[in-house]
Amino acid sequence: MAEVKYPLENFKTFNDFFIRELKPGARPISSTGHDDVAVCAADSRLMAFRNVEDSLRFWIKGQRFSIHGLLGKEISSTAFLDGSLVIFRLAPQDYHRFHLPVSGTIENFVDIPGSLYTVNPIAVNSKYCNVFTENKRAVAIISTRDFGKVAFVAIGATMVGSITFTKKKGDHIQKGDEAFYLDSLSLQFGYFSFGGSTVICVFEKVSI
Repeated sequence: MAEVKYPLENFKTFNDFFIRELKPGARPISSTGHDDVAVCAADSRLMAFRNVEDSLRFWIKGQRFSIHGLLGKEISSTAFLDGSLVIFRLAPQDYHRFHLPVSGTIENFVDIPGSLYTVNPIAVNSKYCNVFTENKRAVAIISTRDFGKVAFVAIGATMVGSITFTKKKGDHIQKGDEAFYLDSLSLQFGYFSFGGSTVICVFEKVSI
């Protein structure tokens, strides 16, 4: 509670508390002014892979996972083939707001419909489906000076549903800016409501 921006009596529901803001400075942003340094997007379990092949060997066991499947048909996945993959996974006990890992310009947003399967590790490693390519998700493509294009993918999950971004195409963003939230009604640049969920960042090959 020492880190929380507002006192406990300000929260009318548990979900209000769950998507709580932190006090300014509670999460210092590394290397401000140096946009060639990317930062962590969340208080999360983090897994980073040099390329998709590594992620398939070590964590994502689903038979149908691919970068093209993750990003959907409306976004060209060519720039991200063989790129690096960073997975940020939140559990219910975590601070549930995501922040942007890079600075740049929002080049595109795409909403991809899909299921709302759980994104816990057992489901992610299932051989019967791939939650990252079958779940509802929103993809933001960020154009950066130092990393080329970065795909920022918010994955919907059980109890955390539709996705609406508060940022718009053409907006300039700074690393550390609040990113979005996702709840049973909407996901916006801000935070995830009750439940665990996942963001995946995909970088171009050898850019990070």
